[in-house]
Amino acid sequence: MAARRRPAGRYAEVRVSAADLPAPRRFLYTYAELSVRAPDGRTTSLGTTESVAGEASPAYIHPYELPLATAADADAPYTVTVWAVHRRHSVAPGEKEKAVPLGSAPLSLRAALATRDGVVVAPLGPAAGSLVLVVEALTPPRPPVSYNMTLSLAAGCGIGGPPAGRGEEAPTPPAVFFVIYRAMASGALDADWVPVYRSEGVTPPHRGSAGDVTWATASLSAEALCAGDERRALRIEWFHTRDGAAGGRRLAFVQTSASAFRYARPGGVLRMVGAEGVVTAGTVGLVALKNGLVGRAGRVSSVYILRVESIAGGAEDKLGGGVSYLAARATDVGVGPDSGRPLPRGVRQA
Repeated sequence: MAARRRPAGRYAEVRVSAADLPAPRRFLYTYAELSVRAPDGRTTSLGTTESVAGEASPAYIHPYELPLATAADADAPYTVTVWAVHRRHSVAPGEKEKAVPLGSAPLSLRAALATRDGVVVAPLGPAAGSLVLVVEALTPPRPPVSYNMTLSLAAGCGIGGPPAGRGEEAPTPPAVFFVIYRAMASGALDADWVPVYRSEGVTPPHRGSAGDVTWATASLSAEALCAGDERRALRIEWFHTRDGAAGGRRLAFVQTSASAFRYARPGGVLRMVGAEGVVTAGTVGLVALKNGLVGRAGRVSSVYILRVESIAGGAEDKLGGGVSYLAARATDVGVGPDSGRPLPRGVRQA
């Protein structure tokens, strides 16, 4: 994934996802590439997203940030192409992996921003699925504002299941990761969310373990986290990974906003909404927070430390509330509408 520098001044944030891509087994990864056509007809690549593994409907976390200071910027002729990386078990010496284009679609910033919610859905080609673009105009705040969120799993929260019996070895539970979403600008439906951050997976602690398990801190600018609007709704959702497959299995989520933390106090609790038949209840505690810290060059940052305190499994859980034992029955967010309720945009992560 190529590094990209944010334009100075007003810019358009473009988040890319796709739906119903052809997914033959040999295509293990897909990624998107943005290009622009110059007046002389030459095409220049503006970089690629990260790769997403094995998804027919992938969402790419890393956005494009495009200049939007002039009318010419809004009318620039962009094209988005989705590529599949062809990886084989055996590659001949000197032969590089080849990327296969699955389809392309044009992007007009002016047309996208003229829609109610900034969403553009365009066909990639015959039997090639669709491209879904979410475009929002943003202006960086002065001074810069950032948010740092650290999440952890309490040792006794129950997500890793019970400890092993005497003389037994406890099974390793599936890794757990979380995704942070923000509500779309004019979103009104359960699906009107875009992903802005995906954590790494961590192995959850069994009940009775000695210590908590903590994810790496999510550090996001105000524009990336909440589009510069601290009242914008946020969703933090937890998933189990799936061995040998893409995506994850939904466990539970909480909803909040950056403005809610302004009035929160350590010891406060967020109640989880669990995936049906998987999680019946859960709590996330606010361990510590610092709002409005002023650093060098006037940069303002806020720090939030959250911990999953408890989580209880559904009726199928016969083993004492460890939801990891429900992985085989959990809602599969990697296969689309069979999940039983509308999926947030971009829930299908590699």
